[in-house]
Amino acid sequence: MKKYIVILCVVLCSGCAMTAWSPLKAKEYKFRGMGIKTTIPSDWYRNNLGGKGLHISKDGMALNLISINKFKFRQKLPHTEKKYEEGMTIQDIADVTIDNIKANKSIFNFKVNTNTPITISGLDAYRFEYSYETEQGLKKKGITCGLVEGKRVYAVTYEAPRLHYYDKTLSDFESLVSSFEVLSISK
Repeated sequence: MKKYIVILCVVLCSGCAMTAWSPLKAKEYKFRGMGIKTTIPSDWYRNNLGGKGLHISKDGMALNLISINKFKFRQKLPHTEKKYEEGMTIQDIADVTIDNIKANKSIFNFKVNTNTPITISGLDAYRFEYSYETEQGLKKKGITCGLVEGKRVYAVTYEAPRLHYYDKTLSDFESLVSSFEVLSISK
């Protein structure tokens, strides 16, 4: 009897693992719930476990992760008491985003390496590159690009271990950001 229970558990867990991630084709996708469209590079997978935002990875979340998140003004952020406010400059928005990442208790030795204004889809935006260490001592690098459209802040983030994986999939992130567009103000 125990043998059958173990087999049943393995089968059920295997089914869960297969549905946690969906393969994405290299094409333009419209994510209507977020009010955006962007082109996803080939061989990336979408996380289907729910939560807010869009999370994709090519080799696993610990090895490379691109996240797209949408925030309302005055919305509580995960790691900081600061909030996005109407009337903030794009640099003020970037500073709140930086503070939110820096305040994450599982990030150590956080450092902003560059912080520059850019344009995404014809809109003023920011881009900052950063580095940090995980609790286990893994050195990671990341880039966050963001913009304001209406009463929403959109942030596109890429993170990967500094060695090998960061450079391996950086061009995929750059391609995704270059095709990023806000479709409409969605609720």
